[in-house]
Amino acid sequence: MPGSGSSLFAQIRALGAAMDAFEREASHALGLNRSDLRALNVLEHGPQPHGAIAEALGITSGSVTALVDRLVDAGYVERQPSPSDRRRVEVVLTPATYQAFATVYRPCGEAVEAGLRELTDQQQHAAATALELAAAAILDASLQLQPDD
Repeated sequence: MPGSGSSLFAQIRALGAAMDAFEREASHALGLNRSDLRALNVLEHGPQPHGAIAEALGITSGSVTALVDRLVDAGYVERQPSPSDRRRVEVVLTPATYQAFATVYRPCGEAVEAGLRELTDQQQHAAATALELAAAAILDASLQLQPDD
């Protein structure tokens, strides 16, 4: 279909804008700034050392220490010794954070799921493939913007 790629790209940009708006409101609802919320999102995948959080967010080790201190003070995370190396400290989400996330994210997830149920399995597969390809292309383009070290 001629022109369908540009229309699809426009919808992907609209999705990005909608996700950005949701992140802004979610951070406000949780009483966090967006960097702190992004750190919590990194920790959803499991405990991480400070360095991994810094790398994921593209910030310095000093900045991540201040960020984790804020999250500890707010009760969103705890520092715990690593089970594999007790000299290493990992940052882990608290149970209260999972509860807060459920309150904020669950309604959005349910609304998206309800909307996607209108698509056939084949349409959902095609959409998932398109989004996967777009995400890979966007990530690749972002890497091209990084300065050569």
